Amino acid sequence: MRTEVISDLAQQKSVPWSLANFAAKKLNISRRQVYTLINGYRQDEGLVTEMLVKKSHGGKGKSLLPEAIDQIIQDVLKSHYLNKQKYSDTVVWNEIDQRCLKQNLTVG
Repeated sequence: MRTEVISDLAQQKSVPWSLANFAAKKLNISRRQVYTLINGYRQDEGLVTEMLVKKSHGGKGKSLLPEAIDQIIQDVLKSHYLNKQKYSDTVVWNEIDQRCLKQNLTVG
């Protein structure tokens, strides 16, 4: 049902908020989510995977990364970036990457 509703709306040049509201109620999601799905559908040219229900990442202020990786990033930023020397982005990234590799952690 989600794919049918969103694909129909995605075919239109513009989607008025009244139609988006109707779709939101029908799909039990917010109007903003309807527009997000429409944009994703248009960009991915109708891929069914775009219509999958995606798990929430916990909300505002919560990290999307595992705690161990988040801690490494915070430590490296404090030691390599938030100081007088301010290493380059590349140096900071390489240090984060090396520390993650040492602990067998991967991102992405």
